[in-house]
Amino acid sequence: MKRRLVWTVLATAAVTASAATVDGAPSQPPRAPKVLVVTASTAEAQPWIAALGLTQSVPVAGSYPKDPVVHCNADDVCLLTTGVGKANAAASVAAAVFGGAFDLSHTYFLVASLAAIDPAKGTLGSIAWASRVVDGAIAWEVDARSLPSGWTTGYLGIDATSPTDVPLGLFGTETYTLSPTLAGKAAGLSKVASLADDGGAKTCRAGYASGPATAAPSVVQCDALTTDTAWQGALLGAHATAWMALVTGTQDTYCARQAQDNAVMAALSRGASAGLVDSTRIAVVHGASSFDRPPAGQSAFEAVTSCGAAGVPSATGNLAQAGKAVVDAIVSDWTHWQGGVPQ
Repeated sequence: MKRRLVWTVLATAAVTASAATVDGAPSQPPRAPKVLVVTASTAEAQPWIAALGLTQSVPVAGSYPKDPVVHCNADDVCLLTTGVGKANAAASVAAAVFGGAFDLSHTYFLVASLAAIDPAKGTLGSIAWASRVVDGAIAWEVDARSLPSGWTTGYLGIDATSPTDVPLGLFGTETYTLSPTLAGKAAGLSKVASLADDGGAKTCRAGYASGPATAAPSVVQCDALTTDTAWQGALLGAHATAWMALVTGTQDTYCARQAQDNAVMAALSRGASAGLVDSTRIAVVHGASSFDRPPAGQSAFEAVTSCGAAGVPSATGNLAQAGKAVVDAIVSDWTHWQGGVPQ
């Protein structure tokens, strides 16, 4: 009995000591970033790291194995790379939110990734700020080769009886509405950025006859659909537009397809419920790296093989430059931003 008591005391002391020290040094208090950029891939992260001078590294247990640190600078601007896809995104963000290395209660989040864009809403290299993100993959799919009479798509909401039934939002992660004040402010600030263009993007842009697809890169505001499947095609694009309108009750809001947003928002939302994150300080932005549907006269497969990554160079750089304008505004005027988005 005495031996068991001794071991209990020793174990408790060891736990206390390990909590108070790291490699013999006093433990550090949680770091409190002013801004945390959340990117999907290491390729997307590099322009941000260079533009913001993120030379410091903070290890985070449970984060993306290929980039297991949060990159920071002396101004308390940091960047987390999650890995592509919903599973990576949710796990990595949850590790940062709940791991204890950071105090994120006053942090602004820029959730930034590449996306395919609707050619009727934007063009390659453009920057799109979202007011909503909607999960396009939580659905039933009926084989398109045996659709019921009158159906134009095989996708419908869980427990729905037709594609025109409004999805019920059974799981709580289907739709997230972001702060319109922050989205509008960020979009306005980012318009000062000089957006780059390149020859590959111009060549693929030229295949479209008119509309936003043929213009130079710009800053726009429209909403994003999340799906792990990088689909391509006019009919799937029409479904994405209709799905977004059905879920949100608002027409013409869809423009970007990507693979992480709802997963990131799920982790941040749970952090907000725990009092660790301020949900009004989350902005979502995308760089248009491809079109989600081909020009007239071209098949979906031809569009993927010829122009599926044509906008990546310009979109990746533009995303960091447009985002930097927002980050700089927050950091340089933290006195006002610390209490919320300045009016």
